[in-house]
Amino acid sequence: MINICDYEKLSKAELVESISEMRRFESSILTNQEETLQTEATFSLNGNKLATIVSEMAAAFILEEVQEIIKMLKQELQKRH
Repeated sequence: MINICDYEKLSKAELVESISEMRRFESSILTNQEETLQTEATFSLNGNKLATIVSEMAAAFILEEVQEIIKMLKQELQKRH
């Protein structure tokens, strides 16, 4: 399940920072792809809840969800240029 909240309210700088944070999480998953993870990750920035991922599966499958969030954040950033 992916729940994206309030990312439209973020400033451009906050979107850039959020994308960086999600990329760090993506990198961590890539490092540990063979593990099975029970994950409930909530991403917040300046009190704004950005995303929650609740999952119990191989890390490689969570990667797809994280990449989808990154894509959505990038699209929002591009809309503002």
